[in-house]
Amino acid sequence: AQPLVSIITPVYNGAEYLDELIQSVLEQDYPNIEHLIIDDGSQDDGTTVAILQKYPHLRWWSRENRGQYETMNEGLLAAQGKVVSFVSADDIVATSAVNLALQFLKTYPKHDGVFGITSRINEKGELLPNPIPFKLAPMSFIPYLAHVSHCSLSMLKSSLVKHQLNFDPTLRFVGDYEWMIRINNSKLKIGVIRKELSKV
Repeated sequence: AQPLVSIITPVYNGAEYLDELIQSVLEQDYPNIEHLIIDDGSQDDGTTVAILQKYPHLRWWSRENRGQYETMNEGLLAAQGKVVSFVSADDIVATSAVNLALQFLKTYPKHDGVFGITSRINEKGELLPNPIPFKLAPMSFIPYLAHVSHCSLSMLKSSLVKHQLNFDPTLRFVGDYEWMIRINNSKLKIGVIRKELSKV
């Protein structure tokens, strides 16, 4: 059987892009995906909740605002997948991204995770020139290059739990970057796929 993959999405007033993200997950060619979305107290007159209610396949709930990184920790705790990925409400999962990541982890069973290329797009979905140099450098370069986006990183949940790799909710803006530096410092084995896995 194909292992379950959990895509975890925190959303706060993200209704404008949410449909597109949900569709990009629905269109994946991998058969066993749980899309878990936590509405972090959106103040948009119920627009975000109305979008979530349209999709019966989602696992989602709303509660008062606690911030992005607290919400991502809650999602990690609730995720039932063997493999987890954190994808923000305004990102898009690229075609076949889940399949590519899972094929890699199956081929290299000693790895704890894998990342791929993140493309940058504007509000119209048009590709921007990629400002990330060395985008395929290994994970060990992350303290110097900040070249990995969390939406293109798939991790074994068991590795994150074992090494207590939660997000630091006291950080407001760099919690995902700081989290990936700790992943690297934990000496986890992270591979790289030379293909686009997400768009931000």
